[in-house]
Amino acid sequence: MSQLPTSSGNLPPSDRSRTHVSDSGAILVDAVGIEVPGHPIADFFSLTMDQVFTLSFHDPEPFRIDPATLPPAAQAIAVGNRAALATYAGTAMSDPTLAGRLAHLELPTLVLWGDSDQIVDPGYGRAYAAAIPLARFQLLKDTGHMPARYQACSIRPVRCGTPGAGSG
Repeated sequence: MSQLPTSSGNLPPSDRSRTHVSDSGAILVDAVGIEVPGHPIADFFSLTMDQVFTLSFHDPEPFRIDPATLPPAAQAIAVGNRAALATYAGTAMSDPTLAGRLAHLELPTLVLWGDSDQIVDPGYGRAYAAAIPLARFQLLKDTGHMPARYQACSIRPVRCGTPGAGSG
């Protein structure tokens, strides 16, 4: 049986809001890492921040920022976050062995996906759920790649309820 972290505190900082693990199951939110033919992961490291906002949010306008206008400390944090992502996810943001390992996971898992996610489309999410034997897939309406960051109410009922309560 594959092992998952016993709490979200064991995950990289950028994934803590995207993954919930408990004794009863796991919730993955717009997770990346497997290779899915026909459903490429956007090349995050070649994108401008404006392009990242366009691909990440259902309605990107309220979230657009010009990184050059951020205070130096915030700019340094952004650079560090990008470097951390490259370190733990790799520049391709995929692992050719991950789907095979997920196939051995014996944990009820709810895979949540934004219907407007353009970093990795909903077809990718369905394939991610299909790679986990006890997984269910649920599509979140009017939601992009980061629902926990900008539309937390879209996943709060799911996190507080029973994993797998719905499917989409």
